[in-house]
Amino acid sequence: MARSREQIEAALAAESTEPWPAQVVAALRALFASILVDPLVARATIVEGPTVGPAIIERYEGLATALSPLLARGRDAVPAAADLPPTLEDTLAGGVLWSAYQRLIVGSIEELPELLPETVAFVLRPYLGEAEAARWARSSMSS
Repeated sequence: MARSREQIEAALAAESTEPWPAQVVAALRALFASILVDPLVARATIVEGPTVGPAIIERYEGLATALSPLLARGRDAVPAAADLPPTLEDTLAGGVLWSAYQRLIVGSIEELPELLPETVAFVLRPYLGEAEAARWARSSMSS
C-alpha cells in the first residue's frame, strides 16, 4: 500500500504543472502500474487484506481513498460543485479499486492497462462532463 501511494505521489509530482485531468491520468496509470508489478502482493493487499482484521482494514481504506483528495480538486472545475454528493470522491476512488479487485479475483489482471481510458472517463465525467472526460480518456491511451 505504501509503495502504491509513493508511486502515485511521484507521478503527481512529475505532473505538478499539468492540468488537473492530466494529473488524474498520471495517478491512475501509476496505481495500475504498481498493481501490475506484483499481482500476488496486489491480490494479498486488495482482495485478501480486508479479511485479516481491523489494522489492515484501516490501511485498506486508506488505499481506497488515496485518490480522493486529488479527485476533490475537480470540484474547482464544476460550476455547480455544491450539487455534487459529498461522498463522490470516495465513491469514485472505491470504484477504481473495485475494477482492480475484479481483475485480481478472476485472474485477468493483465487487462488492467486496457481499462485505463474507461477508468479515466469514469472519474472525470462528474466534473468535466461526458465529452471532455472522453477526450481525456482518449489521450490516456497515447501517454
